[in-house]
Amino acid sequence: MTATAATTTPAPFAFEGREIAWKQFRALEGVYYHILGVDPAAETVDWLMKFEPGRACVMHRHTGPCKTFVLEGEHHVFEPLGRGQFRHVARKAGTWATSDGDNVHYESGGDAGGVIYLCMTGREGIVYDILNDALESERAISVQDFKRGHDRAVAGR
Repeated sequence: MTATAATTTPAPFAFEGREIAWKQFRALEGVYYHILGVDPAAETVDWLMKFEPGRACVMHRHTGPCKTFVLEGEHHVFEPLGRGQFRHVARKAGTWATSDGDNVHYESGGDAGGVIYLCMTGREGIVYDILNDALESERAISVQDFKRGHDRAVAGR
């Protein structure tokens, strides 16, 4: 008797995020986050970001490695080249990307928005720096900042 493997095409993946308790960034209308977990000893943060169409986050620089997976829509990354020019990379749902950190950029979703998963690793307690127009650090976002946010979310506050 010969066994035959059935060849079936898997159903397309569709991310379902309606049950996620999204939090809006304070000064960023249409940009949301949900912290999945924080490991202070390893300096890692796992979280989701959601961009409504036409919305972007602020210019920032990760201090350590960052891994990104696009769950829904598109993820656009803009890196300044100087003189108002930007290197633009667009990633579609299902795309995995990694960075060693220390790259200046801002991010947005595509025409229909986007949802991304990020795993960020900090250095010396800092995960990323928010930058001003001169691309200098305006505020450092720490592992402890993420931990406090995660603890508040878990406590229902």
